[in-house]
Amino acid sequence: MQNIERRILDLKEAAEKLSIRIETANLNDQEFAIQSGYCKLNGENIIILDKNLPDEERLIVILNALKKFNLD
Repeated sequence: MQNIERRILDLKEAAEKLSIRIETANLNDQEFAIQSGYCKLNGENIIILDKNLPDEERLIVILNALKKFNLD
């Protein structure tokens, strides 16, 4: 497993501990424009990732979303 894939898995585990769900979807097929990132839907914390993003960009999206939370 590559280093970046390992880092993504580690971040996904951290998100899970914070009760943040990560959804991966094809955002190009949507009726309206959706971007990868954090959102809150019906009280649930979610990070949406475009499955077409390169791993480096997925990593950045998850990192930016997790910065909003207390990670202690």
